[in-house]
Amino acid sequence: MDLPLSRIEAGESPPRRLIWVWLGGGLGLAACWSAIVYLGRSGPEDPRLALPVAGLLFVALAAYFSRPSFERRMVTGTTATRLGAIRAVTCGIALLMTLAERLPLLAEMGSALRQGHGRGFGKLLDALPFYRPLLASPEGLAVIQWATALLLLAAAIGYHTRIAVPLAALAFFVLSSILRLFTYGFHSGIVILELLAILAITPCGDGFSLDRWIAARRGSLPPSRHPGTYGWAELTCLAAIASCYVCAGASKLRAGRDWFRPESFEYKLLTDSLQPIYLDMPWKLSLWLHHAHAPAALYTFLAVAGVAVETTYGAILFSRRLRAPVALAAAGLHLGILFLQNILFLDLLLIQLVLVDRAPRGSAGITAAEATPERPTAHWRLPAAGVAALVATCGLIWMLRVECFPLTSWAMYSDVNRSPLRYVKMIAVLEDGSEIRLPPSEYALAAFPNSASTLKKAFVP
Repeated sequence: MDLPLSRIEAGESPPRRLIWVWLGGGLGLAACWSAIVYLGRSGPEDPRLALPVAGLLFVALAAYFSRPSFERRMVTGTTATRLGAIRAVTCGIALLMTLAERLPLLAEMGSALRQGHGRGFGKLLDALPFYRPLLASPEGLAVIQWATALLLLAAAIGYHTRIAVPLAALAFFVLSSILRLFTYGFHSGIVILELLAILAITPCGDGFSLDRWIAARRGSLPPSRHPGTYGWAELTCLAAIASCYVCAGASKLRAGRDWFRPESFEYKLLTDSLQPIYLDMPWKLSLWLHHAHAPAALYTFLAVAGVAVETTYGAILFSRRLRAPVALAAAGLHLGILFLQNILFLDLLLIQLVLVDRAPRGSAGITAAEATPERPTAHWRLPAAGVAALVATCGLIWMLRVECFPLTSWAMYSDVNRSPLRYVKMIAVLEDGSEIRLPPSEYALAAFPNSASTLKKAFVP
């Protein structure tokens, strides 16, 4: 349904039923992806099923994103400042994650505790002749960490943005690959890496950047671009974030009803709370609930609520008004994970800031001056197809269960647990024979990955 342009320019609110249409679009997309499991229990990994479904998803989204009404509502309201703010937030999060690690300490790990080769596309680094010797050098790892931090800082403030953002993306990829080489294939930082790769090919330095401030001081500002240029760049970034959440929620739905059983969900909470994680809280909410004999209905509610937040996240691609509520719900989800599972998804918690847009807009989400594009809508069919291709590719990765860093199906915590609860505890024996429990910060070599995998490789035969 297309809104008459005159009604948009007049500032009239869109029909309320359109809000439900936009929400229904996000829910429908999540339902279509998760319903694939019912098309054949023989295995959704079969490309003969996955490729046609991904193709249909691409065609449907490309057709919808190319509509003039969609461009007016979701694309032309974005400014250069808005895209620059997304760059600053993304690079700032990556900078925090980089500084939180203690990369030089990884060189102290014996070669037997490392992975035999890099993970995913990180294997390409093994072809470099200096890469393996560099891993055994604390000084070399320190250079990588601080070089990555400096590049991310330059990209965050928008200094030489055209060069800084691509180099920062490459450096963050190298650092993330090294962390996974010494630990395991964890998911923290993958969304940030995807956003850095997207921002590297966008004009994200045109606004909210030191480059623009310097150009304004010199009186040499570049000619302004069409607002749709920034709008499609923003939508591509949001599509990467939304695909992550929808795939994660769909993976849990694919596991079936057993995933929502109270005993299975409580198992996940207790296991993560007891595992040695860098951020070790002295008081664990999940343990308190267990000792207090919390009702089974509470665990079922938490499981359903978490999956509901993830599967409906795709609504941000169809409605600007739903972005703030979705961001609040997702932030609440990650705070719940922090207190119930003792896991801090710093990147996913802070990335919700990119959904906050306080720029003045008309009631339809755009200004009257931006309502009439300077170019025909046909010029935006290619970026519309690009956004659709990104979403369809993420769907294909989910259907094929691909795990090849940085590509992932986001199937984390989607397994059904029925075995006895097992966890790792580090106990130090002193000279007098007494025992003390060591906090994870004393022996964890990486901040965000779980230390249990390294401990098991070191002590469990």
